[in-house]
Amino acid sequence: MIVSKFIWNFFQGLITNRDNNPTKTSVIMYAYFQMLYNIGTLFENNGIESNDRVLPLENYNEIKRRICSTNKNVIHDLFETYLYIGHNAFMKKLYPNSIQLTALDYGVNQIPISSNIINNITAYYL
Repeated sequence: MIVSKFIWNFFQGLITNRDNNPTKTSVIMYAYFQMLYNIGTLFENNGIESNDRVLPLENYNEIKRRICSTNKNVIHDLFETYLYIGHNAFMKKLYPNSIQLTALDYGVNQIPISSNIINNITAYYL
């Protein structure tokens, strides 16, 4: 459900910035869904990060190990927190003047994570 809110915000950015011609929209959507996929692989045992036309996430294996050692009661909230950070970084890169919504705007129960992981995720998309 939370992903639909991110995608809605993403589409609003595309429409507002008139990036709705088929070629440009396809490229932007490909990059956006690569971001969602790569964050998702951090939370899956058998997930393989995609490096198709994108650089690998710095410290991917270290971040994945930390997630594996996380209390299973908060893993869902942690996943949403990572998606939130990735989404905002992607949107800021794509549309620097776009309004950055808060975690509460998306209904994300934001889990505190270390600043170096936030920096890794943010730098990956900036």
